[in-house]
Amino acid sequence: MKYRQLGELRLRRAVESILTADVGLFFTDKPRELWEPHFSWLCPGGLDKDAWRIHLPMQSYIVQTPHHNILIDTCVGSGKRLPRAPHWDGADHGAFVKALNAHGLSFEDIDFVMCTHLHTDHCGWNTRLQDGSWVPTFPNARYIFSKAEYKHWDKNRNEVYEQNVQPIVDRGLADLVEGTYDLNEFVCIEPLSGHTPGHCCVNLRSKGQHAVVTGDLLHSPIQCVFPEWHNLYDWNKEMGAVARRTFLERYADTDSLVCTIHFPLPSAGRIRTESTAFRFVPDPHDW
Repeated sequence: MKYRQLGELRLRRAVESILTADVGLFFTDKPRELWEPHFSWLCPGGLDKDAWRIHLPMQSYIVQTPHHNILIDTCVGSGKRLPRAPHWDGADHGAFVKALNAHGLSFEDIDFVMCTHLHTDHCGWNTRLQDGSWVPTFPNARYIFSKAEYKHWDKNRNEVYEQNVQPIVDRGLADLVEGTYDLNEFVCIEPLSGHTPGHCCVNLRSKGQHAVVTGDLLHSPIQCVFPEWHNLYDWNKEMGAVARRTFLERYADTDSLVCTIHFPLPSAGRIRTESTAFRFVPDPHDW
């Protein structure tokens, strides 16, 4: 399988599925006329203007350092009980396992799992069902969670926490980290709250090259044009808008590779200024 070289690092992706959702589910108060000037570059990959639906990949990034295999975000998972998300309730997402295996990796090969936050579609494969119980999918991995994120969901427990987080903590496999945290010389977690209380981005650096995995800081390329556009699932809308603009201003017109989770494939690219706004330019490399 193909990969993207970043200094000494190899970046790979494992795509679980592509979700299509009504535009109004994410951007409830943004009428069609605001989108129309952007149809030429949003459609068809990011937006089906006829069905009025957006396309959102569910995927993980795999970072291979000289010493470790690191998995960033773990999609929805298989067989999860998700009554509040009926399109995913009990779904079989075995495509994720096939994608991982296609890179020559098994569950046992993952050394670290890093969750940008603990929403359903970013921590699902943390666990899998075995003999009627949820057990860690990656038995040799340490799971890195933001302490602020963990504490929020520990106080507001739901089925996602119970299935995807609690089994990890109960087995002593979770490391709860605070603030900016260096996992090693290549990987650094950076807090950018707003979407959730402890949402983080993951910075990757090697030999003068830089990439950053955004998590859910951005859901659609339209938010590069309109950073103030929040979505239905943002915990703190104002904080999220500030985080998006700060991020876009920081990386605009730089060589930093911005690796999004939910933008249309290939999902990675660079931020460029355009007039008074920003534009996401997909990476030309085929990986």
